[in-house]
Amino acid sequence: MSEHTRPHLRDCPFCHADGSNDEKINFMGNLMIYNGGEYVASYSILCADCGVQLHDEYQDELVRLWNGLPKDKEDEEEAA
Repeated sequence: MSEHTRPHLRDCPFCHADGSNDEKINFMGNLMIYNGGEYVASYSILCADCGVQLHDEYQDELVRLWNGLPKDKEDEEEAA
């Protein structure tokens, strides 16, 4: 997934704001967040209607969580 293109986002899971509208569901990429003595890259999704926010160090994981998609079976097997 390219950092410069907005990923496909589903509607807000809480208030159902339109996920395709960047004014309603705002995707922010490559933010630098201070975390325990160091700065790390982070990605955020914010719903302007209800204020819910999600943050993650990995863009793919953040989009997967927002869109409510299950983890890949390969990821689950590696974690076990």
